[in-house]
Amino acid sequence: VTTIEAEAFADCTKLKKVQFGQGLKSIGEQAFYRCKNLEVISSLSNVEWISARAFWCCDKLADIGSLDSLKGIGAGAFASTPWLERQLEENDSMLICNGILIDGKQCTGSVKIPYTVKTIAPGAFSFNTKIESVEIPDSVTTIGSGAFSACYNVKSISMADSVQVIGGGAFEQ
Repeated sequence: VTTIEAEAFADCTKLKKVQFGQGLKSIGEQAFYRCKNLEVISSLSNVEWISARAFWCCDKLADIGSLDSLKGIGAGAFASTPWLERQLEENDSMLICNGILIDGKQCTGSVKIPYTVKTIAPGAFSFNTKIESVEIPDSVTTIGSGAFSACYNVKSISMADSVQVIGGGAFEQ
């Protein structure tokens, strides 16, 4: 298996563990949506792309292994999972993987994006009303669609010249 298409396992409520071979490269939109009992998905170390909401509402998903090859991720790929919550707690409210800032929805006040970040994922900070300013360093080249959408209290954004792509609705209010 190299690709899991959109909604391939959606609503498989009895599914608890999934393991694929090392050939898996991409996971489609809502591929595992509402797999309420899914706890473990392994063999993600070669996955390069995870689409939007791929694991959304997987209420028990606590272990996904590594994301060593990740090159891109869609908005809310791990929304509403214990795995994401744990990662945010362990990493000072920001989840960064392979230079991709995946989630910063728990950040507060002035946010300084670390220099290790090259891409701010779609929806990474969306609906975060607790941030007031954002400093984007010259390491960042891409800001994904809706990355800061509905961040109603942001009053200041500092962005380096290195940014080449700003996705649709990235700062939409």
